[in-house]
Amino acid sequence: MDFKINTSIMGDSTSGLGRPTINFVHTDLDGETADSIKVWSGIEGSGIYSTVSNVVKSSNTLSFTDNAMILERINIILLRWYRMMVTELFLHLFGIA
Repeated sequence: MDFKINTSIMGDSTSGLGRPTINFVHTDLDGETADSIKVWSGIEGSGIYSTVSNVVKSSNTLSFTDNAMILERINIILLRWYRMMVTELFLHLFGIA
C-alpha cells in the first residue's frame, strides 16, 4: 500500500496553505481488486468523531483533494488526520492510520 498526502508519505506530518491531495494505491498479492477504499478524516482534539470524506468502489487507487480544509481554515489552525480503509470482497479489511 502506498499512501501519500501531497508528496509526504504515510506517517509524516505535513503543513501548507493549499488543499491536501491524498493519493493511495492498494496492491494485492493475489491480484484482487479492492471492493472499496474509504478516506476517513477528523480534526485532532475536536472531540468529534471522524467521518468518511471519500469512497471509491471496485478500484485499487484513490485520489482525493480535501477542499473542506480551506473552508475550515479561516483564522484557525487545524490539525487534520486521515485514515484509509480498504475492503476486499472476501471481507479482508485493512486499516491504515
